[in-house]
Amino acid sequence: MDNRKKNIIFINNHLHPGGGEKSLVNLLKAIDFTKYDVDLLLFEGGEYLSEVPSQVNIRIIDINDSFGPLLATVAKCLKEKNNSDLLLRLVFTLNKLTGLSFYSIVRKRFFGDKSYQAAIGYRPGLCSELAVFGSKAKKKIIWWHHGEFKVNKSEYKKLTDQSSRLVTVSKNASEMLVKEIPSVKNKIEVIPNIVDVSSLEETDSENEWLDVIREEKQNCKWILITLSRLVEEKHIEDGLGAAKRLKQDGYNFSWFIVGDGDLRDQLQNQAEDYGLINTIYFVGNLACPYRILSEADLYVHTSHVESQGIAILEAMALGIPCLIERSEGPLDYIESGKNGIIVDNSAADLYAGLKRILDDKERLLSIKNATHLPEDYKAINIIDKFYKILD
Repeated sequence: MDNRKKNIIFINNHLHPGGGEKSLVNLLKAIDFTKYDVDLLLFEGGEYLSEVPSQVNIRIIDINDSFGPLLATVAKCLKEKNNSDLLLRLVFTLNKLTGLSFYSIVRKRFFGDKSYQAAIGYRPGLCSELAVFGSKAKKKIIWWHHGEFKVNKSEYKKLTDQSSRLVTVSKNASEMLVKEIPSVKNKIEVIPNIVDVSSLEETDSENEWLDVIREEKQNCKWILITLSRLVEEKHIEDGLGAAKRLKQDGYNFSWFIVGDGDLRDQLQNQAEDYGLINTIYFVGNLACPYRILSEADLYVHTSHVESQGIAILEAMALGIPCLIERSEGPLDYIESGKNGIIVDNSAADLYAGLKRILDDKERLLSIKNATHLPEDYKAINIIDKFYKILD
C-alpha cells in the first residue's frame, strides 16, 4: 500500500470575497493534510487569504502585465524587462490565432518541476486552461460554479474533452451543462459547496454595525440582511425598489447590505434618490459577517442567477429564514413556503413577497422553525466525493 502523500494543486484567480472563493476556502479547510500535499496558485491575493489553512502552500503569481492590447502590452513588458509576462502574452496570442494550446511553454512558471496527482481549475478561463492544457497532472479537473452558460461553447467543449472530470455544485447546473455540451455527461460530477459551520459559530470582533443593528432593534424595526457582491447579476436594485415601496407603505425596517463591488456608488445614489437613507445601509466587505447575519429577522437574496447560493445556505445554517429571488441552484434545497420563500425576479415580486411575510408573523415563525442547513451541504458528507475524483 502506498502511504505517500498525493500532490494536488488548486488554481483560482484570487481570494477576494465571493461565493466561489468562500467555497474554495471551505473545501481547503476540510482536506486531510495527512493524505494530501496541497498547493494553491493565485494571480492576486484577497481578504480570505487569512482563512486558508497553514498547511496549504500558497503561491501568488502576478500576471497583470500579460493583459491588454497586444502592442501596448508587448511594449510595456519590453520596457520593464518583464520577460515572464511577455511570454505569457505571446502564448495567449498564439492560442487565439491557431486554436491550439501553447501553455506548455509557460508550464514551469506555474507548476515548477513538481508532479501532481491532480490539477484543479476552480474557475473557467485561465484557471481551467492551465489545469487542463498547462499541467502534466494525472487528473485534470475543472469546476463550474455558474448558474448560466455564458462562455464560448466550442472553446469550453475543447476544455472539457481534455479534462478528467467536470465538477458542478448543483444538480441544476449539471443538467444545464449536459444540455449545452452532451459529451460531458459521463465525466460530470455534482459536488456541492461545503458550508463551514464552525466558521459561522465564530464571532467577529464588535464593530459599529452591530451597534447600529442593536439600536434599530430597540426601535422595534425589522432587520433584513443581504450578503452580496454589488455587481449587475446580483440585482441589488430589486431590493432598493422593494424597500422604497415598503417604506411608502409605512413598514418599520432596516436593511443591511454586506458586500462591495463596482456598482456600490450607483446603488448608494439610487438609495438616496429613493429616500432610503437610514433605511438601507451599505456595510461593505466584512471578513467575518456572521455575527451581523445572526441578528437578522430575515435574510434576503436578490440574485437572479445562482448555481448554488452559499450565502443562502450560511443563513439557513444560522436558522435565519430566507426570502430569495428565483434562481436554479437554491431549488435543490429550498421548498418555497416550507423552509424558505422563493419569489419571481423583479422588484415588484420581491416587494410582494416581503410584504406578505412581514404581515404574517406566524408564517415567518413556521419557516424559521424549518430553517436549518441541509445535511447534503455539511463537510463530512461532501469531502469523500472530492477524494473519489482525485483517485
